[in-house]
Amino acid sequence: MIDNSVNHFSIPVRSSGCIASQILDCDTEGRVAAVFRSSFYMQSNAGFVCIGNENLGLSPLNLVTRASASTNWKASGVRVHDPVTISSGIVRVANRFDFHLTGSDRWSPESRSVMPEAVNTERGLEAFRHETRSRLPVDGLGRFITPGYYPRRHELVNWAACKPIEHLRFWLGAMLDREEQILTEAPTSIASLLGLGPGLTPSGDDFLGGVMIVLRTLRKADVCHRLWQQIQLCSEDTCNPISLAHLGAASRGMGTAVLHNAIAAIMQENPSFDRQFVNDIDSIGHTSGWDAMAGVVTALESWIQAFGHGPRQSDNINPGK
Repeated sequence: MIDNSVNHFSIPVRSSGCIASQILDCDTEGRVAAVFRSSFYMQSNAGFVCIGNENLGLSPLNLVTRASASTNWKASGVRVHDPVTISSGIVRVANRFDFHLTGSDRWSPESRSVMPEAVNTERGLEAFRHETRSRLPVDGLGRFITPGYYPRRHELVNWAACKPIEHLRFWLGAMLDREEQILTEAPTSIASLLGLGPGLTPSGDDFLGGVMIVLRTLRKADVCHRLWQQIQLCSEDTCNPISLAHLGAASRGMGTAVLHNAIAAIMQENPSFDRQFVNDIDSIGHTSGWDAMAGVVTALESWIQAFGHGPRQSDNINPGK
């Protein structure tokens, strides 16, 4: 039990992601796994939870607190390996900060009740590309959103990602084809995407997460499961545990609210993308929002092409692994 006899900083939690809520429902102990300026990760035996300021985005692993956006957790003294105790709806960190879960909202992405139309999605992709073409970052995999993009050798991360993405496109095209009856293993070359790029969630990981969320959105759980199996097989030496936790959420069809909003906007009959929409994608990590959207676009293209709309980008690609 938490001892409340000592004075602690008491901070209410505004919103708890669906996976974070499950992890924190039971009394347990853990530790701080990573610390950043405006957020930090705690780990228990049940998994990882990201605790952040009031401006932290909605996501399945996130606890959005009422701490001011200016709060700096590093400067506040939170350190890696600090003890964490969860008891009676309170998360105590470093024996100094109490985060109160009582009264917080539980967030989970909305499920689609109606399958999207391929023709609407194709129109949405075109509109999305038009609106974002001048905002794609130089770093990361965001430029794979551009039709026909092929990196140059000096674009090291994109060059390393190019062949694995081609193989993944080919496999997705076959798996999403309505006439295809046999599911095959995902290409082993996706191992080259895992851990590719800098950051806590590298670009290649975010890309694969975007692909899996779309597969779940399209009710292709069996295809998503095959991809997730291959990721797990390849991840032991190439994927950090926190990024793997986000990939695990994506394998269940869950990512940030911004990503789900983007997918829904692309799929709707009359797509609309304003400046704030693009800013929201840009605000996720260094390039994580764009990396994930590149995976989203790749998966949606493959689905559209499987239904006979648009050019098949997988044509004439060697599907070797």
